[in-house]
Amino acid sequence: MTSWPGAWDGPLSHELVCRDSFFEQNAYDGAPAVTRRLIGEVSVREDVLFLPDEHSAEQARTQPLNWSGSCLSGEDLAHSINPRLEPFTRGPWTGEIKTFAIWRPDPPPRPKGTNRHSVAHVAMGVRCGVTMVYLRWRGPAGTDPAAALRAGRATLIRTLDRLPSGG
Repeated sequence: MTSWPGAWDGPLSHELVCRDSFFEQNAYDGAPAVTRRLIGEVSVREDVLFLPDEHSAEQARTQPLNWSGSCLSGEDLAHSINPRLEPFTRGPWTGEIKTFAIWRPDPPPRPKGTNRHSVAHVAMGVRCGVTMVYLRWRGPAGTDPAAALRAGRATLIRTLDRLPSGG
């Protein structure tokens, strides 16, 4: 087993969709965030913010979901499933969930054979009071992007169910 990305890899070498540094910048206008990334066959990102008021929490919740799926670097992305942004409620959490899948005819090179011709992307931005949570799941879309999107959605819901909602 080896660490990926390795010490020699760039800071965005783990990205399955977009390698632009703009995409990975803090989307919360400088608000402090606790972020965890799990990288392997799938990539999971978790951000949790505790903001001073509900208005700030709502603004922070919508920021990362505004990404259209395109990259500034000119990487050729063709959406195989149109991006969908849907309302989402679960227990005390309310917000939105965004899904899409992409197909790259010629994916850019990635470390250790991690080229992805197709990638499924599921992102959730929710809040409970002044607590805001952004969860993102990415994995190979394979030949059934809809099934990959369902798997990503189920993973994020399980993660959300494990988070404390007192905020």
